[in-house]
Amino acid sequence: MAILDGVAGLLVSHVAVAEPADIRVDGRPLFRNVANGESLNVTVPAKEYSVDIVSTAAAGPAILAPVRLTVAVGTLTRVFAVGNPADGTVDAVVQVQKTPENGAAAPRPVRTGDGGQAALSLIGPARTWPFGLGTVLAGLALLVGGRRLVGGRGLSGGRHTR
Repeated sequence: MAILDGVAGLLVSHVAVAEPADIRVDGRPLFRNVANGESLNVTVPAKEYSVDIVSTAAAGPAILAPVRLTVAVGTLTRVFAVGNPADGTVDAVVQVQKTPENGAAAPRPVRTGDGGQAALSLIGPARTWPFGLGTVLAGLALLVGGRRLVGGRGLSGGRHTR
């Protein structure tokens, strides 16, 4: 992920032992009905956020109480809701990772050739010219030889055609 002006990455994963849930950021559901094991990954403005996970059911309990996060430019902040709400062991595991500043390196060219130039790199220029010349000369010999047979005493002008 390349750094854009004033933005950062935020990933929230619902891995707690709980039913499908809504992932909320600053009290607003960003994703609804997120199953156990699923996550959301968004690019957000760098600032402080409150993230919580609540049951999708209308009157369902909170699975993860609000967690305050400061999301900084040039980072990916990952939040994992882990544990079991039935026994009160749900907690947030937060990881912050720096992201590359310039994104990926510029792509390198892939030389595939066009119009047959790639063949020269495989066969070599010394071998392609005589082969091509030989093919042309053989074609000319067949053409001249065929005319001589047709126009002379070959196929049509011989003594056995009448």
